[in-house]
Amino acid sequence: MVHSENKGMGFFFLTLTFGVFALLSMELGIMGVLPIVAEKYDISVADAGWAVSIFALIVAITAPILPPLMTRYDAKR
Repeated sequence: MVHSENKGMGFFFLTLTFGVFALLSMELGIMGVLPIVAEKYDISVADAGWAVSIFALIVAITAPILPPLMTRYDAKR
C-alpha cells in the first residue's frame, strides 16, 4: 500500500533522473563533436574544450546555489 505522502515521490525521482541525464548529456555530449565545433568556428580544439570546461564550471558553481535562492518564489504563480 502506498502512503499518501509518497504518491508524488515516483514522479519526483523520474523528473530528477531525467534532469540529471539532460545536464550530463549537454556537458559531455559535446566532447564527441568538439573537433567539428572547433573547425566550424575556426578555433583550436583546445579553445573549444575551454568553452566546454567553463560551461561545466558555471553549472557546478551555480547548482548548489540557485535552488535555495529560488525556493522563495512560488512555482504555481
